[in-house]
Amino acid sequence: MDTHAPLLLNPLLVHQDFDDASAAPKTLMELPDRNGRMRRMTLPTALFEFLQQFDGQRSLAEIRQFFIDSEHIQLEWSTFETFLEEQLLPKKILVSKDTDDHHAPEVSSRPDYMSFKQTLFGPRWVNILVQPLTWLFHSKVAMVLIALSIVAQFTFYFDYQTRFQPIFGYNSMDLILGIAISGFGLLFHELGHAAAAYRNGCRKVEVGIGWYIYFFVFFFFFSESWRLSRQQRAVIDAGGMYFQTLYITLLIVLLPQYPLPAIYFSLLLLNFSLLWNLNPFLRLDGYWLASDLLGIANLRRAAANTLKQLPSYFKHGTMQVVANTRLQPKTLIYLAVYAVFSNLFFLWLFYLITTQVVFDILQQLPESFGQVMKLQEQDFVFSDWLVTLTRLFWQLLFFYFIVYFIQKSTRRLVTGLWSLIQMRKNKRAATTNSASS
Repeated sequence: MDTHAPLLLNPLLVHQDFDDASAAPKTLMELPDRNGRMRRMTLPTALFEFLQQFDGQRSLAEIRQFFIDSEHIQLEWSTFETFLEEQLLPKKILVSKDTDDHHAPEVSSRPDYMSFKQTLFGPRWVNILVQPLTWLFHSKVAMVLIALSIVAQFTFYFDYQTRFQPIFGYNSMDLILGIAISGFGLLFHELGHAAAAYRNGCRKVEVGIGWYIYFFVFFFFFSESWRLSRQQRAVIDAGGMYFQTLYITLLIVLLPQYPLPAIYFSLLLLNFSLLWNLNPFLRLDGYWLASDLLGIANLRRAAANTLKQLPSYFKHGTMQVVANTRLQPKTLIYLAVYAVFSNLFFLWLFYLITTQVVFDILQQLPESFGQVMKLQEQDFVFSDWLVTLTRLFWQLLFFYFIVYFIQKSTRRLVTGLWSLIQMRKNKRAATTNSASS
């Protein structure tokens, strides 16, 4: 690092208090790129206040002395230097005084855990759609509607199912209509997130479709989430499932009047989707809800770090994470258990995809091509053609994204193992050098 280069806290940087479970106060920093997308970072407030010493005038030696004399920063200067080189400078939190371009490096519009993302409704249209729906989040209204939804679910599974299931047989058109009804319900789910966000002052929400691991998903994306309190974020996390239950309740009410196989089929799909969204291991509603209720921004990483420190807890009765959060030791044990089951879940998912799903699709593709050839020899029936071609399209799409997922996962695994090997090599070398001296 050039010790003579004057550094300045980026003048485009905006900041505010960040609500999480940290024992010490945290600050949320936001820096826009040239496209207006925000790059975000959280730091202990004491460290952020120290960064304000970088005013473009003080020398690095002066700042270093201030750092050493400070009683509020629990870091070694060498650790801070590494953080400066690897994080603060590349992300332009600190910039040279003579730099003209203060914008953050370009921020991808697609989260790194999604293989594909396509916006359907931008902020303008989302705001128009959800503004009339925000009253549904009034506490008394929500309590009544949730109670009615629970009654409707009991009615469906203990009464309607026995009455209607035996008379339903599905044809191609029923499947098409059922999937369309379900798709609208999933879109309404995302509008639930957006309506909750709108009620809490967010105006830059996008709704679209994407591909996550090997699932086709609807998504909502809003850049203002971390400015809100934990309670507000939790309401937004649950807002999608809340709207989906209302949509399911409406279908249950309509079923006796319109006993269509498509409605019954969509009810089964939507209820399964509701349960799947509670999965805490994938980045779905259940994961984000747990993350915000606990006050942990990156739940998976925090759980992994807790698991690493668990032996120290059992041996010495202390854990470094305890000192850094307001969480109880019992909660941290749960986090470690979560990390174990999360790793097991992803191992199972990887095994399932590589050993079963891929081979199932490879076996089904010739059959699907064969069905397309057979349809050419028969009288044209639109619904049969639509179902057959859609099935073939999805199988090809699934195969492409699964291969992409396997390649990406393998690369990350190899990179992680190599980094671990290098880290242990460096640690042994440092120990040897220390012993020699």
